[in-house]
Amino acid sequence: MRKKILLADDSRTALMIERALLVGSPYDVIVATDGYDAVQQAVESNPDLIILDVVMPRVDGFEVCRRVRSHPALQFTPVIFVTRKGDVEQRVRGLEVGGNDYISKPFEPEELIARVRSHLIRLSALREVAIRDGLTRCYNHKFFKVRLAQEIARAKRYRSPLTLGMLDVDR
Repeated sequence: MRKKILLADDSRTALMIERALLVGSPYDVIVATDGYDAVQQAVESNPDLIILDVVMPRVDGFEVCRRVRSHPALQFTPVIFVTRKGDVEQRVRGLEVGGNDYISKPFEPEELIARVRSHLIRLSALREVAIRDGLTRCYNHKFFKVRLAQEIARAKRYRSPLTLGMLDVDR
């Protein structure tokens, strides 16, 4: 499954460069040109990773990150801040509001790609740990409940029958 990446930057040039780096890769890229739009896009598209400029109109990157972190479905979505402001205070503030990483402009394309891959691999591993039993590697009860609710909703929507089979592997 292709990963979704949200790019949020008020600079059309920066967006064009960042998008060009990611478009040829196995990612679907979503673009936002201001902070308010970035929050809306994040909530609507539920991206796997967000690359976020700090200085943007209407809502700055720090506030975008705060709002993203307050949304239940986006709490663990990696956020990489990208900005010209490379001073320590900005980096610390970015991390304090929930950012996972920070890269200064201008950046090396290879570094951005490496950071994106690294965060997506870590997120994938974290999600796997959250839905599987550590010993049996079977899906856990929480995952079962979520998937069951999805399948019941699908069966209702398409008016199709649903069958559930259960097996107790412990006994």
